[in-house]
Amino acid sequence: MNKFTLILFVCIYGVNAFSQDVLRETYLLNNDWETVFNNQDKPDDFYTKQGETEDWKPVNLPHNWDDYGGARQLLHGNLHGTAWYKKGFGIPAATENRHFFLRFEGVGTYATVILNGMNFGRHPGGRVSFTIDVTRAIKPGAGNKLLVKAEHPVLISDMPCVCGGCSSEWGFSE
Repeated sequence: MNKFTLILFVCIYGVNAFSQDVLRETYLLNNDWETVFNNQDKPDDFYTKQGETEDWKPVNLPHNWDDYGGARQLLHGNLHGTAWYKKGFGIPAATENRHFFLRFEGVGTYATVILNGMNFGRHPGGRVSFTIDVTRAIKPGAGNKLLVKAEHPVLISDMPCVCGGCSSEWGFSE
């Protein structure tokens, strides 16, 4: 069986843009996520409607959809498909003059990030970290809804960290 690996850590950073001393607060968002693996190729809008009742399961991050935890060191062994992750969270009510960023330590292979309905695009990169400025979408207080689409399709050929055995562009798999 093919495997899918996702490792995701998230932090939000608030920076006071008008201070000589840069103040940074970090909010770890690794706990209390929900996830579902879309092996039936449902359309994206099925998942982006945050209120649907699909069989989401609770997880903490990092999370791995592989049933063996990615420790077999195979040339090719990742599950192909799309996983969705969602989480609600709050931030302090005082957000004036602050900038907020989501930092992902890695999402395999492509990540689409949606915060409060605003799509921040698809980020290719395998398990490479990336940061997104989400200041324009963040809501003070509670009520923020984060949705991440993690894709690992068959025949990846547009990045060096391809999925080894199913592509003509050999790279690493695990």
